[in-house]
Amino acid sequence: MRQEIVIGVDGGASKTRAISQTLFGDTIGKGEAGEGNIHQNLEQAYQSVLEAINRSLAPINVELGDPKYQFHIGLGLAGSEVSVCKEAFLKKKLPCKSLIVESDAHVACMIRLEQEEIEAQRKEDELFFQQTIDYFGL
Repeated sequence: MRQEIVIGVDGGASKTRAISQTLFGDTIGKGEAGEGNIHQNLEQAYQSVLEAINRSLAPINVELGDPKYQFHIGLGLAGSEVSVCKEAFLKKKLPCKSLIVESDAHVACMIRLEQEEIEAQRKEDELFFQQTIDYFGL
């Protein structure tokens, strides 16, 4: 059975960052490369995505496409809100089992909403903890 790796990539106008993790959430590594805006320069963005991903996999001496692994990739790329650019990028066929491509702005909003939910849950937990302490007079 092939080991599965999840990779998240943020490709913006100035740089592209990737993080690779196991299915258990253990970080394998992080990588960075050049610009990742597919609307400004599709080929440069594609190369930056590959480079950032491979750098994130370097700690385990693996490159994207290694047949011993199954890769699941989520990309947040500047310019992917332009459908022609997104379609052209997808035609390049990254070697992976599954792929999601969204705009970097969409991904940033999702992350922000998740952070807000985590913060709200933390505050709720703190309130519950304080109410418990008060109830028992501790």
